[in-house]
Amino acid sequence: MIERNRVQGDQLRSYSAVRTYEVQTSDGQVYAEDVIRVDYRAPGRITFDKLNEQGSWIVRHLVFDRLLQSEQETLSGQERREAAISDENYTFVFVREANLGPDPCYVVKVQPKRIDNYLFEGELWIDARDYGIAKMSGHPAKRVSFWIDDANFVREYHRIGGFWLPYRDESFANFRTHGTRVRVLRVDHGQYVINSANAAATGTETSEPKLAAAY
Repeated sequence: MIERNRVQGDQLRSYSAVRTYEVQTSDGQVYAEDVIRVDYRAPGRITFDKLNEQGSWIVRHLVFDRLLQSEQETLSGQERREAAISDENYTFVFVREANLGPDPCYVVKVQPKRIDNYLFEGELWIDARDYGIAKMSGHPAKRVSFWIDDANFVREYHRIGGFWLPYRDESFANFRTHGTRVRVLRVDHGQYVINSANAAATGTETSEPKLAAAY
């Protein structure tokens, strides 16, 4: 798995995508939303262009903007190494075999070796065919911010253009906006274009080599 992460990091030279960030209230109403175009260039340059935004300014500023800032930080220099899924940062323990949809996976418990903003505690679902990370779940090793309590997340990956890339994130947290209330943060990733301006990926599996996801 770790070697596949390294290979993907070497081969994924660029991508663009469109993300939709949403915070929903407990009754399913959209409380805030940002639609953002993402452009990544190896080894660690990422830019964000807001295409549309609506809803609570507080959530968009204190939650969405902070997430984007953290992602920029974890792609550069020392922060990139400190955020990597590696033996230096985590202890890995095999838990069980299980299917994720039709796909067989190995489920591995991950325990951070230090309390850090960039690490998490939880589980990885590793595709049994190519050792790509198909899913991760857990909670941050360190509290995200004063404004967010008890953040638990699930991230799903899909094979896209021969790479494992994020498909959907869901986080369940108490946001300190108008009192403490459980809200759902959802991020949908789509419209990927990988390594070439002319090679749009559709989100379906290809016959190219399957590589593992970097987080």
